[in-house]
Amino acid sequence: MKKLIASVLLVLVVMCGSASAAEIVPLPPVIDIVKPNSGVSVEPARFSGKWSGMWDNGCPVIIVVENVDYLGHGIVVFAQGTWPWNGRGKNPSSPFWKRLQAQFIAEKMSFKRVGNFGDPIFYEAYIHAQDGTMRVNRTDTYGQTSQNLAKLTKTE
Repeated sequence: MKKLIASVLLVLVVMCGSASAAEIVPLPPVIDIVKPNSGVSVEPARFSGKWSGMWDNGCPVIIVVENVDYLGHGIVVFAQGTWPWNGRGKNPSSPFWKRLQAQFIAEKMSFKRVGNFGDPIFYEAYIHAQDGTMRVNRTDTYGQTSQNLAKLTKTE
């Protein structure tokens, strides 16, 4: 009976998504978050750091903004856990991470990557002034999804 109760509790914990993204998303062995220098305007500098959350389908995601320069260029690590549904009815996508180039214009960060089937996936992010979360919009050939990510590290 105890094993049954423990199993049911484990299923509920998994279904409720209580495991943090940091626990189930792979990251590169070295992450180097560089504090933006004084030449970087306030809006892009706010993105610097590590952000975590879940897509609306339950897929965990981490975005690490490692570097932002005064020209509006930067380096991000995009990391994602298992994508439960990959848009083509096939097996779920495996967890992965990628280091990508980002562009910062005013208060928007954008970057893109190539999906599992060679299709482009575009990301645009904004920081909410009210609560400081990062709103990320993901657009691909199947549509758009959005999520708020919470900041895990401070670099200011």
